[in-house]
Amino acid sequence: MDGHHIIAENNVEIPTKPATQTTKSANILIIDDEDACLMSMELLLFGSGYNLHKAVGGYAGLEYLKEHFKEIDLILLDLMMPDIYGLNVLAEIKQNPELAKIPVILQTGSSDSAEIERAFTLGIFTYIKKPYQKQNIMYELEKAL
Repeated sequence: MDGHHIIAENNVEIPTKPATQTTKSANILIIDDEDACLMSMELLLFGSGYNLHKAVGGYAGLEYLKEHFKEIDLILLDLMMPDIYGLNVLAEIKQNPELAKIPVILQTGSSDSAEIERAFTLGIFTYIKKPYQKQNIMYELEKAL
């Protein structure tokens, strides 16, 4: 037995870990200009096993990535930020060979399909809609990691 399942009395395997639990403690960088959105994501992911890093605004996110890119496994990127448009941040990430391999999940409240299509063209893994729904976020994070 591999330690991930136990056998019940009726010989049915029962996983010893919940399906949503990650096997490694991934480092996620959240880039958003709104403290409320940063806190909301932090609360939603609390206890999930992920290590969260936060950057307030797109430029701060790019600076953080330049210094800590080896530590980051995934980026949650807001689309609408006043300092720099999220798709411009995404373009800079994807143009840098050291950063380009990090999966990016775009966070947006927009329903503009042209923006979403452009984001996919630039290289996002997927996108999540605001307001956040924990089940959807966890599902997308697990797929990306």
